[in-house]
Amino acid sequence: MAKTCWLIVDRHGNTSLLTAQFAKLRGLKVRLIQEVDGTVPELEPSSDSLVVTSALVLEHLNGSGRLRLASFVLKGGTLYLRGGFCPGKEYPDLTFGANRIRTLDECRATRFYFTRSSLLPKALQDESFDALAVTFGAELTGNWYEELMGGVFESGRVRPIIFAQHLGMGTVFYDLTTLPDETSQETPLTTRLAEPSSRPGSVGALAAVDRVAFKEPRQPSAVGLVIDDRPANFDYFSTFPLKRLLSHLRSRLSGVHIDFAWVPSDGSPSVKYVETMKNFEVGFVWHGFARHVDHRTIADLVGELESGKRMVSAIMERYGVRFQPVMVFPFERSNAAAKRVLEEHGFIACAEAPKNPALDKDPLPPYLFSSVAGIFSPSGNFVTLYRYPVEYFTADMMLARASLGLPIIAAAHPGDVALRRLSPLRFNSGSVSHFDFILDFAAKKGLRPRSLEEIAREVIEESPNSRVLAQVSG
Repeated sequence: MAKTCWLIVDRHGNTSLLTAQFAKLRGLKVRLIQEVDGTVPELEPSSDSLVVTSALVLEHLNGSGRLRLASFVLKGGTLYLRGGFCPGKEYPDLTFGANRIRTLDECRATRFYFTRSSLLPKALQDESFDALAVTFGAELTGNWYEELMGGVFESGRVRPIIFAQHLGMGTVFYDLTTLPDETSQETPLTTRLAEPSSRPGSVGALAAVDRVAFKEPRQPSAVGLVIDDRPANFDYFSTFPLKRLLSHLRSRLSGVHIDFAWVPSDGSPSVKYVETMKNFEVGFVWHGFARHVDHRTIADLVGELESGKRMVSAIMERYGVRFQPVMVFPFERSNAAAKRVLEEHGFIACAEAPKNPALDKDPLPPYLFSSVAGIFSPSGNFVTLYRYPVEYFTADMMLARASLGLPIIAAAHPGDVALRRLSPLRFNSGSVSHFDFILDFAAKKGLRPRSLEEIAREVIEESPNSRVLAQVSG
C-alpha cells in the first residue's frame, strides 16, 4: 500500500498546503477529502497513512465522523491537527478522551524550544532559539501528552505549542502554531526551517509526515568536503601547506573526509604531494572528462571521456589511487547530454551547485529548491548532488538541512584553504580554518563524514518513499 497523506478540506476550502509539501518531499501520495455534513469517508487504518485536519473541522464532525478518525488512529494511523484554534478557548473534544485543551489568551511567543522527543528530527532535539512569532500555547494537565515544542510568551508564561497523544497503535499530533500566509507557500522548505520566525510553524508538519515516511529513526546527515583543482602538475613545493590543512581538518572533526577533484590531464603531480593526501581521509573524483574546459562546448563527449579514462588509468597505476565514479564539472557547467554520457559509462553521480530558479529552468517546484539532496536521472541510478560554498552554511541553514536529513556538501577552491601555489606570499590567500564552522556543527550534531561516492549511493539506495518522485535528466 502506498504511503498516503489525506488532507481534509474544511467548509471554507482550507487545508494545510505546507503539510502537503512535506508529504510530496517524502514521496507520499497526497489526496483530498471533503468534509460533508459533519462526517468524512471511512479510511482504511494503516501506519502508512496520515490524515491532516484542523480544530475547526474536528469540532464540527458528528459522532460518526469522530469515531472514524478515532478508529483510524487506534489501528495505527497518524492524525495531524493544525489550525482553527482561537485564543483563550477550551476544547473538550479534541483529545479522543477525557483530557481537555485550553489555549492561552495571548498569541505572541518570543522564544521557542524543542524537547528530546523521538518524534522530532534528531538535529532539532534540545535546540532553542529566539524568534517573535504568532502562535497559541496550551494549558494542559496530566501526563497524557508528549511535548515536542514549547514557547515562552510575552507574559513570561512557558507553555507547550506542539505535542502528541499516543492512542492505541497510532499518534495524534496537535500543532497550535498559526498557518502560514498563502504568499509563503512557494518558499523553499529549507528556508522555512532555517528562518527562526517560520521554523516553529514548519516543524510539526515535518514531524507528522516523517512518522509515516520512516519506520525507523533516520541516520544523522552525511557531511563531506570537496576541494577542486588538486592535485595539479605544478604543486611540487606545496606539500607542507597541504599537510597543515589536512591535519587541521582532522583535528576539528574525527574521520572528516575530503574529496579532491582531479583533472585527468594533470597526470604528473608530485608523488610526495599525493602520498601526503593518502595519509589522511582523502578521496578523488573526476574534474572533467579529460580537460578543464566548459563541457557544453565539447562536440565529441564520448571521445573526450574515453581519452580521460586512459589518463585516469595511468594516474591510478602510477600513484596507487582510486577515482570514484563521480564527476565535478569544471566551472560547474554541464548539460543533460554530458550527464547522460556519464551514466552510460558507469558513473553514479555528479556534484554541482543547484540551479538558480530565477535564471535557469529548475525541474522542481519552488518549495523544493535546495530542499532535496539532488536530482535523479529517469532511471534513478544517477543523481546530481547539490554542493554549496561555505558561506551558504549558516548555523540555521545547517540545522534546516540536518532536520531534513540532507547531506551537507561544502565546496572550496585551493585559494580558499591556502593551497594556491605560493599562498604564503599572496594577499588574502585563504585559511586552513575555512571549513571550521561546518566541522564544528558536524561534531556537535554527530553528522557522518562521507565521500561523495558514499553520499551518492546512500541517496540512490534510499527508499522510494523518501525521494522526490519527479525524476528528470538534469
